[in-house]
Amino acid sequence: MEQNTLKRRGVGLTGLDKKQSFGGYTLFCPLTTDVAYLIDIEGNEVHSWKLPGRIGRHARILPNGNLAVNTLRPSSKTTSDGGPFPFPFFNKYGGGVMSELDPHGTVVRQFEDEFGHHDQHHFGDGRMLYTGLEPLSLEESAKILGGVPGTEIDGITYADTINETDTNGNLIWQWRVSESLPRAEYPLQAHYTREHYPLINSVLPTRDGKHILASMRSVSAVVLIEKSTGNIVWKLGSEVLAQQHN
Repeated sequence: MEQNTLKRRGVGLTGLDKKQSFGGYTLFCPLTTDVAYLIDIEGNEVHSWKLPGRIGRHARILPNGNLAVNTLRPSSKTTSDGGPFPFPFFNKYGGGVMSELDPHGTVVRQFEDEFGHHDQHHFGDGRMLYTGLEPLSLEESAKILGGVPGTEIDGITYADTINETDTNGNLIWQWRVSESLPRAEYPLQAHYTREHYPLINSVLPTRDGKHILASMRSVSAVVLIEKSTGNIVWKLGSEVLAQQHN
């Protein structure tokens, strides 16, 4: 198989080594569409789901065979200059409509949060863990270190939250960056805009249910959060990572 990725550019199946491949299937969602595709190692489509809206970011197949997906929640709100709310780039990775679809595309369960983005973890019993946002005050936004000066939206920064909801969508646990992330230890990387801090793009509970693993892209860190206290008990930072995703 051609190893040079530039030579493999194009569409369709661009490379396959059957002896090295473990087989199986690949799930993917083109960013600008409302369809999720499942393909085999030959690149053949074996299944697809019509989504409730344009894909927000992540989708995954659950143990029960259903599809968990985050799709964009349309908003008529704008920023003070008439731009997309809450900031332009949110419309690329934002979600807001978190759904569980059966193999036929029927919505089994759905929850909405206008600030939901990137990732969600379905526990399998109706509970959900997902990333959200909250606006900081002008004063608190100014305390965020690093990033490109003057790139806040309407003068403020949006900070991440990690939320757990019950089967009825009620909030039962929350971790807020504004309260629990030491800003001096987690500055924005110099080339990142200051509209979103620290851009949590993946969350995963540990098997014992006592901790949450979170990936923070714009500060280049992965942290382990103790649920009972909200404390960060382990981290891997920018000495190793660089704007990781998932």
